[in-house]
Amino acid sequence: MMWATAQALVTLPVSLAGYLAACAWLHGQQAGFPLPFGPRPAVFITLMLAIAVLCSWVGALCWNIASQRLPTVILGPLIVFETLAGLLYTFLLRQSLPPLLTLSGILLLVLGVVSAVRARPEKPMLQPLADEKK
Repeated sequence: MMWATAQALVTLPVSLAGYLAACAWLHGQQAGFPLPFGPRPAVFITLMLAIAVLCSWVGALCWNIASQRLPTVILGPLIVFETLAGLLYTFLLRQSLPPLLTLSGILLLVLGVVSAVRARPEKPMLQPLADEKK
């Protein structure tokens, strides 16, 4: 729990600096847009707090707990599926299919996960030590 809280405390000032930079850039592009919270400040602030707590802090907390309890063979594919879920959400939002290069990358990621999960670890061949004669 402490590591997730430390990550959140470090991420907050960096996020605020990035948000202020984005607001300054948007003000230069569209001077009429109501900054810094948009036309519905209550909705914006509520959503940002929910995302900060639920996605960032609780997500990091759950990931840290899972990484301590699950074997590495399971954690690796989970990281890959996070990337694949992000790609899926992006293409659903755009309502388009991925380009051929992106699709080939997705297929390679899935093949890598399938081959990693199907791989069977081999036990090392141990040979007994010969007794030394004195």
